This record gives sequence, structure tokens and C-alpha cells, in this order.
Amino acid sequence: MKHPLMIGLSWLLVVVPTLGFAQKVSKVSISPAAVQGGATSIGTITLSAKAGPSGVTVAIAASGGAVSVPSSITVGSGKNTAQFNVTTVPVATTTAITISSSFNGSQAKATLTVKAPTITSLTLSPNSVSGGANVNGTVNLNSVSPAGGMAVALSSSSASAKTPLTVVVPGGTASANFSVTTYPVAAQATAKITATSSRTSIGISLTIKPPTLASLSLSPSSVSGGATSTGTLIISGIAPAGGLRVTLKSEQATVKVPASVTLASGTTSTTFAITTSSVPKTLTANITATTASGSAQKAGLTVVAGVSYTSLFPLTQGRSWTYQVGTYTIHWTALGAKAFDGQKYLAVYNDGLKQTNYYNWSSSGLVLNGLVFEDPNPITRFSPPQLQIPSNLTPGYTWTQQCDQLRCDAAGSVSYTVTQVMTGTIIGVETITVPAGTFKNALHASWHEVTDGSVSDGDIWYVPNVGMVKLQEQGMAIGYALKAYH
Repeated sequence: MKHPLMIGLSWLLVVVPTLGFAQKVSKVSISPAAVQGGATSIGTITLSAKAGPSGVTVAIAASGGAVSVPSSITVGSGKNTAQFNVTTVPVATTTAITISSSFNGSQAKATLTVKAPTITSLTLSPNSVSGGANVNGTVNLNSVSPAGGMAVALSSSSASAKTPLTVVVPGGTASANFSVTTYPVAAQATAKITATSSRTSIGISLTIKPPTLASLSLSPSSVSGGATSTGTLIISGIAPAGGLRVTLKSEQATVKVPASVTLASGTTSTTFAITTSSVPKTLTANITATTASGSAQKAGLTVVAGVSYTSLFPLTQGRSWTYQVGTYTIHWTALGAKAFDGQKYLAVYNDGLKQTNYYNWSSSGLVLNGLVFEDPNPITRFSPPQLQIPSNLTPGYTWTQQCDQLRCDAAGSVSYTVTQVMTGTIIGVETITVPAGTFKNALHASWHEVTDGSVSDGDIWYVPNVGMVKLQEQGMAIGYALKAYH
């Protein structure tokens, strides 16, 4: 049995360490010790000894507004540690915050680093465009930006692409969009688009391509030898400063194109002329257009064998034609070049109507410029000249023209005007019989004409090196039929 004094001493040795006045804060730890603004960390208070029956209340404080902590925490009875939440808010710049705890004159400190957002990625959509197109860019952060937003600096390494100086990621969000403006280029260019914050910088490449040839079309795509066609080039983007040069090539000598054509700066299309020669048999000529960057388009032009449109009405002086018109006989005579309205035209006299027609050949065909005949208004001018035979003799070809017939007195003053709209169609080559004989190569065309509300429809046939052999207006019992020619 222990001595009574020894028993009292043992009690004293057990009780003394739990007395509150012997306690102190020995340590504060924060885990993790560094977080993105807006994240939460855990703080741990450690006492020098276990708390007594009533526990120990320890004061807590943070040195900056970026961090929130409870004002105090109680370490429970029989324990020497307690944990508390450390709440942070997004910050514009990385900030070190001191968290301190104090009790009974003792104090311990720890540092929590609150990190500003960093740029994790920069994307461009699309990342390859024709110059002149806009690109959508997106900056992504690894955490949300602070109140008031976070400015990210933007730049481009090339004058072919332009970015805003900055883009602001709105507060409470982690991404922002911006637009990149590109400009037309003659050769492919690469621009490095860079986004920079206080802590990070990320760059991504943007490819700016020169325009490509989107299409090459020919109108018409089929012509008779000697006729013309028009080529149209369309590019995928916009022609750069100084224009875009496109080389042209035809694989057939009978089909000629310019050596090159240039699309003016800022344009997306252009046209060029194609000329053809007579061919002994129908052929297709491929026309190729190529840019300096190698973009190419090809289109085929069919050249139909046959006669030149100029042979369908030989107007050499002295040529003549005799027509049967019902019970009448009418003579046409080519007079050669004669003056009309101050110009020289090929004149043909019609003794049935007592009138002289004035023609000339143009790239679009045979046109009628005017008439002089014997009536109260002896002069008629056509404005523009009326197309009689088109240069394009391809079957199915159709043309429409509006012109004014200016009826004038003998002095040339306009008495009245008649408006005429005519649509003509090439039907094809046929065999036809008239009093002058049977012709196997007659070109058949039809017309539909509206003159001041009056409608006329009819058909006409021409034979190469002969001229008009037949004309028949629908609804009329009689027409023109060739009896003789020389």
C-alpha cells in the first residue's frame, strides 16, 4: 500500500498538465498551402497540450480580404488540434495571405498563397482561312476571374491578321471570346496569335491562305465556229491589294483566250472573252485557269462545226435574191457600202416594199441599223441596232433584245417611237425545199416579237453563201420563198 503522501503526489502529477494556463498555440498549418482564387483550403490549429474539460478557444485572423476564416475555433476537451475552413475569392494577381492564431499570449502563423488565374489554352476557329475572313478566338483560364474581370493582352505577329489589344474575361467566368480580322494575301502567310496575362503567355498559329479558284464557267458553253463566248472566274475569297493574276490557257488553237486576267483588289470575280475560229468538225477545247499558288479550274468549250454566221447573208455588192411572196415576185439587191446617219453600212434594196435596209456585221452578229423607204415617215432608226442573225449558231441558243424604232420624217426628226421586244431561238440545221431548189444545210431560227402590244411569231431559214431562203410568219397565208439568187 502506497504512503498517503505518495497518493496525493500522483494526483497532482496527473492533473497539472490539463490546466488551461499552461496551454499555448504551437502551430498553424494550411493545406494546401497554395490554391486558385475561389478555392477552399483547410487550416489546422495545434496546441502544446491537450485541452481540458471545457476545451480551448483559439482566435484566428487573416491578413487580406482575399481570404475568409472564422474569428475563432474551439479545440475540444482532450484534444490538441482543431481544423477550420479557409475560403478564398478570385484575385487579379497572386497574393500571399498570413493566417494567424493566438491564445493566452501565444501566437502561430502560416502563409496561404492565393493564385491568380493563368491562361490554360488559346483556340482559333477555324485556324486556317482565306484572307479576308474572320476567325473566332477563345481564351480559357484555369479558374474564374475576379470581380471586375481579368484583362488578357492579345497580339499578332503578322499584318495579315489583326487582333484586339485586349480581351476581358468577365468576373466569375473562366473564358472569353474575341475576333481576329484577316486580310487578303497574294501568298500564304502564317500569323502567331498570342494571349498574355501577368503569369502566362500562350501562342497559336493562324494560316491565312490566298484566294483559290472556286469556279470557271463559260457562257455559252457551246458555240458555232467563229462565234464568241464569255468566261467567268469566281474566287473563294477576296483579291488582295494589287489584284490577283490568273493565267489562262486553251488547248486548241481555234479557241483563243487572253494570256492572263487580273481580278481587281477587293473583288471576287471577273470575266474574259473567248474567240473561236471555224472548225472542220465539232470539238471541245479545255480552258484552264491557274493562280500563282497553284489553284486551278478547268472548263470545256464545245465548238460546233459548220458555217460562219457571216456566210448566212452574203452582202457583197451585186448579189441579188428573187422571192415568191404569194402571187408577187420581189427582188432584193445588195448595193454595197452606203451612207446612213453619217456612217457607212451594207445596203440592201427591197423593190417590193420600196425600201433600203442598212446592215453591218458585229461580234454579236448581223444587225439592222435602219431603213429608208417611201412613205410619210421615210426613215426608221433602230436603237440599239436590231440583231438579225446572231454570231452564236448553236442549236438551242436563245437571245432577247429590246429596241426602239424611231420613225423619222425626211429631215431626220423623230415623229414617233415604237418599242419592240424580240426573242429569237436557233432551232438547228434542216433540209428545206423552195422554188429555188432543195437545200440540206438550211439554218432554221424562230422569233417571237412584241411591238407596242402587237405580237408576231414566225420562222426563218438561211443557207450558207446563199442567204435567206424562206420566211414564214405564223397566221399568215403567204411568206417569202426564194425563187432565184446570184
